[in-house]
Amino acid sequence: MLVAIILIVDSHVHLKHGDVNRTEYRAETIVYTMDTVGIDVSVVFAMGTSTNRSIEMALEAHRRFPDRLIPYGLCYSKF
Repeated sequence: MLVAIILIVDSHVHLKHGDVNRTEYRAETIVYTMDTVGIDVSVVFAMGTSTNRSIEMALEAHRRFPDRLIPYGLCYSKF
């Protein structure tokens, strides 16, 4: 008998860097929200910062929640 395993994935989540529109979140808030609404994993990245800092933030979030947050490298050509 085959058993289907379904994961709910949010593939576009902004990490907190200081936006005024409140569309960015800390890793803890992301995981709390995921737990609340039933999301298994999220792809996370930071905007509005340098490429290096964006990658650092995504990796740090992944290190804190390795089974829940997938880091995405966002690259800006002008930074």
